[in-house]
Amino acid sequence: MSSSNQIPLTNDDNFSHHNKIRFNSEAQKYESIPLNLTVAKNCCDAIINEIGNELDPKKTEVLDFACGTGMCILGFIY
Repeated sequence: MSSSNQIPLTNDDNFSHHNKIRFNSEAQKYESIPLNLTVAKNCCDAIINEIGNELDPKKTEVLDFACGTGMCILGFIY
């Protein structure tokens, strides 16, 4: 600890901190990996095939929760 007003990291804080660093590092290169692009496209195609007739792009809202960088949703909407 370098200063008296600095709060030491607990194990949970430390894990969260390192997890965020790792995610940000991986996210920067995630969309350049061909397999990830293929998987995202296949997921988008499956969603559209399953419920495509019920979608109105001007009214449909999609929640992208813990889905990587959002490639599937971007491909789905556009």
